[in-house]
Amino acid sequence: MNGAELHLLINHLPVFGIVFGFSFLLVAVLRNSEELKRAGLALFVVTALGTIPAYLTGEPAEHNVRDMPEVDRGMIEEHQDWGIASLIAIEALGVAALAGLYLARKSGATSAVPVNGCLALALIGFGILFWASHLGGRIHHPESRPGFVVPPRPPGARRLRPE
Repeated sequence: MNGAELHLLINHLPVFGIVFGFSFLLVAVLRNSEELKRAGLALFVVTALGTIPAYLTGEPAEHNVRDMPEVDRGMIEEHQDWGIASLIAIEALGVAALAGLYLARKSGATSAVPVNGCLALALIGFGILFWASHLGGRIHHPESRPGFVVPPRPPGARRLRPE
């Protein structure tokens, strides 16, 4: 497995982790469920830990694709910049979630301040992560770039499905 494959494999963990963690925490607040609050916070901690290898595999992935003719190095750099911002945002979320879990363990109840703070950080983090992911997809998917036009089908090429 090369660097690009590994990066593509694990870079979905932060995306799904932040979405599921936010969902758990939102439902927990609506139901006033201590168990779900702790589960949501714990999921944010796991997501923060999983974001580290997702970020670290970006450089090896870059080495695999940067010299390909259809790859624009500027797109890689922009994706990398937003990847750093994503890492910072999600690690901040993980630290806040860990603090919330620590305070909950110490007091026996989950405080509204870390829970609401984590919900806000998760929304911000998701926005940054969404954009980083979008830019990453554009690196090797020209069909997602502005102005893309489907090239004409070569003569004699068959369709996958009949018209």
